Amino acid sequence: MNTTSDSTTKASEPLFDLSTHESRRRTLRTLLKTIIVLFILYSAVQFFVPLPEYLQQATAQDVKAMPEYRFWTGMTIAFVQTACACVGVYWLWKYKAMGQLLLTLAVFAPAFLAFPLHCVESGAASYLGYLGGLFTGMALFLCWTHPDVLDPEPDAAPPPTAAPPASPTT
Repeated sequence: MNTTSDSTTKASEPLFDLSTHESRRRTLRTLLKTIIVLFILYSAVQFFVPLPEYLQQATAQDVKAMPEYRFWTGMTIAFVQTACACVGVYWLWKYKAMGQLLLTLAVFAPAFLAFPLHCVESGAASYLGYLGGLFTGMALFLCWTHPDVLDPEPDAAPPPTAAPPASPTT
């Protein structure tokens, strides 16, 4: 007689199951969904929770004091990093190995060297940004430690081959 309930068995299951190829793929998709949701929440908080006026003025002065070429170089780098992150997440969603390279580039490229701008954000945005970085690191770690998660799916059945025509025997 089994006395354990479904709630106890669910509680004992691991949060991320990496035991099979399919479960690793499901885990990667779960991590990518979480990254997307956190990015949307982070962007919403940045938009709807403005900084105090004195911080906005200080940021504007910081930008004005920067040489124009450095500002545009930094903006270009920020755009490229964002594009690399978006394309990397999309390609990882499609299980393409190039996605991990683009996402790694977006996360680890030291953009602050070319764009030395002080960053100020609300506490909620900072928290969501840290969580996004955490889950991005988890997704990359999964790809690095289990490279088979990005292997192409084996075909269910090989395509039928045409039989060579029978040659008439004389």
